[in-house]
Amino acid sequence: MRKENYKLSSIKKLQFLLMAVLLILLLKRDINLNRVKANCKDNINNNNKKGSHHNKSNIILNEHKKNNFLMPIIIAKKQFDVSAERCIGFSHGKLEVKEVKNDVLLTDKKLINMGNHGTLFISGEIKTKIEYVMANSSNENCSKYLTLNIPFNKVIDIDYFKLPETSKGSSHVCEYNPEIKCNLEKADFYSSVSSNNNEYKNKKASDMKSLRLRINSNIQIDLTQMQNVNI
Repeated sequence: MRKENYKLSSIKKLQFLLMAVLLILLLKRDINLNRVKANCKDNINNNNKKGSHHNKSNIILNEHKKNNFLMPIIIAKKQFDVSAERCIGFSHGKLEVKEVKNDVLLTDKKLINMGNHGTLFISGEIKTKIEYVMANSSNENCSKYLTLNIPFNKVIDIDYFKLPETSKGSSHVCEYNPEIKCNLEKADFYSSVSSNNNEYKNKKASDMKSLRLRINSNIQIDLTQMQNVNI
């Protein structure tokens, strides 16, 4: 009876030890699994951060490229006056002036850069068209036309709104890249015709064998250059 009790107690102890060992093994397995899960999670988070940073960098670069535009920029504006006078003789009889029309054409320009300002050499023509009829003509509706091209040259001081871009490595102060364009913005004219010191100021002038034409013009220009602009 004692031997059987001893055997039962030994079996129970052995079972207890086996259960303890099994429990320890299970605990170790759970600890290792938790460590693996934690490492995987950290790796995923790190990869996401790197990917996010990389995507943000690409977005910033793309936005920078999209916001960089090449467009014409007004670097300066200027007004100047041009005056001209011409005497015109008619040997074939007296005439009557009906209308005087004027236009302006800019033919050449050269801008010399002087740091924060510049000097503009500009050339052009005032195109004048005179409509007239012969005073002794039986057909009053038979108009004739006389066209004059009056050249002018001006030297103008320029104050910049924005500095122009010059050619890289250029030793000349008037080489620009891109080229600077001179644009006619507006031209106002005041014209008068006279004979024997009688002025008619764009009205009819009768009994003329010669004309004295006076033109005063106020011309407005702007200077533009293609430049990169971030918007």
